[in-house]
Order: sequence, then structure tokens, then C-alpha cells
Amino acid sequence: MGLAASQVNFLMLTARKSDISFELQRLSSNKQALTRDMQKVSREYRDALSTKTLKWSGNSGITYTDLSYSTLMRPGATANNSPYLITNSNGNVVIDEKYQQYAQMISDNNGKYEGDTRYKILSGLTGISVETLQNYDKTSDDVEAKKAVLQAAEDKRDAVPTRNLNTDQIISKFLGSVTKSEKLDDAKADALAKTIQDNLCGKGYFSPEDENKIKTSCDSVAKSFKENKDNENSETYKDFTAEKFINAVISVIRGSTKAEDTIKVMVDDKDKNNLKGTYSDYVAADEEVKKAQQDYQSAVGANGQVLDGPQRKEIEFYDQLFQAIADMGWEEDDGITGSDYLNQMLQNNSYYITTMTENKCFNEKEPIDNRNYKFYYDTEFAENDPNIFKVNDTSVQEAALAEYEYKKGIINEKESRIDTRMKNLETEQSAISKMLESIDKVKNDNIERTFAMWT
Repeated sequence: MGLAASQVNFLMLTARKSDISFELQRLSSNKQALTRDMQKVSREYRDALSTKTLKWSGNSGITYTDLSYSTLMRPGATANNSPYLITNSNGNVVIDEKYQQYAQMISDNNGKYEGDTRYKILSGLTGISVETLQNYDKTSDDVEAKKAVLQAAEDKRDAVPTRNLNTDQIISKFLGSVTKSEKLDDAKADALAKTIQDNLCGKGYFSPEDENKIKTSCDSVAKSFKENKDNENSETYKDFTAEKFINAVISVIRGSTKAEDTIKVMVDDKDKNNLKGTYSDYVAADEEVKKAQQDYQSAVGANGQVLDGPQRKEIEFYDQLFQAIADMGWEEDDGITGSDYLNQMLQNNSYYITTMTENKCFNEKEPIDNRNYKFYYDTEFAENDPNIFKVNDTSVQEAALAEYEYKKGIINEKESRIDTRMKNLETEQSAISKMLESIDKVKNDNIERTFAMWT
């Protein structure tokens, strides 16, 4: 009876030991799965650390702001009051819902941004009345007309061949046969004074008032020489030469006239060394420039009374934007105002950045075609633009770190529970093994005693 009971117990313990082995295998597989999960979580975190985003910087990367649709396609100082066009692979300008209704007005106007369509678009976006916008254009045309007159006057004046000659050059040019080293006597001093007067005065180089000063200075130097040449104590007039006489006259001219060190004179266009006219000829042309300048400034003032500076910049921005839409066509994308979406589209090169440069050779009288646009368009990848930088996305990294720590905590907790469970099972398994060994020993001992009784 005891042997049978021991056998039943043996079988139960063996079954339990088998169950424990199976459970330990299952828990070991679960632990390996948790290791794979942890590797995945770590990989996701590493990927997040390398995530980049596009940022806008107006100071060469010293500071950044978020790159958004507003930064690029709304008026403001961020983009230097000029639109940074978002364009697609077809070269169309990508716009949001706000601009769509105005772009459609251009399409309905045969693709032209002009006339009443332009006024309606600007009025709708700025709140400025159509009448004010028309008045502004009228005064702007007057500014351009007066500017053209001013430019023509400046060109006419600048075309007059002139040359700045200093007083030394002027005087030496009219000395004739007199040499600088020649010593003077009374007659030569008077003759030299007269030569200088005859060639500098009455030519239009100086005002009548300054000419009188020059004549007086020449006579004064000649008189002082004649009165002091025989004075043994006078070093100034000892061995007084033509050069010393001229230098004395030049000193007086520089100190008593408005010419300072130079005299502007007309020169022969073919031979720059030959004098042709007088400064008064140049002054006449310069007076026309001054008058044209006054008229131009008056026109600018009248234009400025219609709209203030910020309003003018806003109109300039929209004129560029919608002229680009007229030239390049458009596509609406309602998601474009989302910064993350825009960033993604720019980084995977689905959208591009197009900048605008005024075409100085544009002629309104010629038809708009590939050779005669108001602007030149330059399209490139966003990250190649000097104002756009690809930098680490700190917001993504911070979120990834929080996610990593959260998932890591869950995995560690599961792994800890598995380790505790496996340790308990291993302890139980060890105890069962010892119990089986004990039962086996008792069984063997009983068998030996039984066989001993029959021998």
C-alpha cells in the first residue's frame, strides 16, 4: 500500500516538473520578445534624434523661426517684403484657400493680372478702396514720368565733358614763356600779374566777386614785391622767382574764393587737355537737373500722401505674388498652411522655393512671353536657399525621449515580473527534483528488502 502511494506521488511530481519546464520555456520566449521590443524602441529613439526640420533665418543662422506658409507667402519683413513662392513640380504657385478666390479671378481674366481685376484683388486683400488704389497708380505714374525727366537732365549734364583742374595747373597753363625759376623785376612782376588776371578772369571760372579778389591778390603780391625787394631784412622777397610769385597768388586764391583747390572747366571732348568752355556752361545744365529734382520730389510727396509706407509695401508684395500666379499658374493645397505638412513637402522635394527678381528690361508695350516677363523666376530646393536652414527638430526629439522613457518603463516592468516568476518556478523545480530523488531512493530500498526476504 505504501509503495503504491509513493508511486502516485512520484507521478504527480513528475507531471508538475514537466509543467514547470514548459512554463519556463514560455517565459523565456516572452523575455526574448521583450528584448526585441526594447531594440525597436531604442531604434525609434535613435531615428528621432536624427530628425531634421527646415527653419527660417534672416541673420545667417544666428537665430531661427519656424518655416511656415505665413513666413513665405504673406506680407511682412521676414521675407524682405517679397514673396518666397512655394511651387510644385509643374512650376505652379501653390496657394491656400484664402488666395484661391483671387487666383481664380486672374484665371477668369484670361490669366492676366491687370486692370479692374488687379484693383479688386488688392482691395479685397488690403481693405483699401478701389478709388484710392486708382489715385495711387495715377500719382505713381506721375512719379515715374518726373523721374524720367530727371534722369534725362542728369544724362545731359553728365554728357558735358568736364575736368577738375587745380589752381597750380590752371596758372601754369597760362604762363606762356615765363619759367618758374626766372627771377623777377618790377616789370616782370607786373607782366606776370597781368597774365594771371587775363587768363583766370572773364572766363566764367569764378563769380565776379571772386574775380575781383583774384585781381586784387595779383596786384597786392606784385606791389609787395616791388616795395620789399630791396629790403635786406625781407627773406620772403629775396631772390623772388616766378614760382614764388605764383605760389603767393595761389595761396590768396585758395583763401579768398569758393573754388577751394579746384576749378571745374569744360574740356574739348577729343582732347582732354584743351579747355573748351567755362564752368557756367556746366552750371546751366546743372540748373536743369535741380529743377527736375524739385519736380520729382514734389511728385513723390504727392504720391506719399495717397498711401503710407506700410500700405505701399503691402501692395508691392501682392503685386509680385499675383503677377507670379498670372505668369506661372497656380494650384490650391488646403494643407499647405500646416507647418509640419509644408516642412515635409519641402524636405521630400515635392514642393520647391521660387524667388523673384525684377526684370529691368521689361517692356509693357511688348507681349508677355518667355523673353518679356516682369520678373525672373529662380526655382531651387528649399534647403539650398540662403535663408532656409536644415536643423535638428528639438520638439520631435523631446517627444521621442518622453515616448522612449515611457515604453522602456513598461518593458522593464514586464521583464521584472517574468524574472520573478522564472526564479520562483526554478526554485520549485529544484525542490521537486529533490523530492523525486527521495521517493526513488525509498522505492529502491523497499525493493531490496523484499527480495532479501525471499532469498
